[in-house]
Amino acid sequence: MDRELRVAFVSAPYRIFDTYRKVGKHPTNGIVTLAGELLDHGITDDVRIFDGAFYGSMEELVSDVKSFEPSMLGIPGYTGSMPEAERIFKSMPDVPIKITGGPYSSARPEELLEYCDVVFVARRRRASRNSLQPQRKMGSSVPIMHLK
Repeated sequence: MDRELRVAFVSAPYRIFDTYRKVGKHPTNGIVTLAGELLDHGITDDVRIFDGAFYGSMEELVSDVKSFEPSMLGIPGYTGSMPEAERIFKSMPDVPIKITGGPYSSARPEELLEYCDVVFVARRRRASRNSLQPQRKMGSSVPIMHLK
């Protein structure tokens, strides 16, 4: 029996060790847009957004995401939260598809492919069945998606 696609988007805590920041980074527009596109296109009807700012610890966040049992895990790639995002990705080895995107991801896709399967570069907020294939910008040799 095929398992339905269950998508978890996680907004990693912005920096756990930043004593001046009392809250995390809100879920990005990219997360919200991708979640909506997946739902609107009927790709899945099981998408959850986990906001790391509302958890008491990284362990609590990871435990909650694991209990959802996602088949796809997406975390934005921002410089200020990449150590936390990497920790989350690596703590979930059983998730079949791991994706990231954002400024840090765009600058260092090869590094992120060490623990992610798909890295979106530039401003790739639209998700559809067609965006699951590697593509290139018109007139450019810069890929907008890197695959492991």
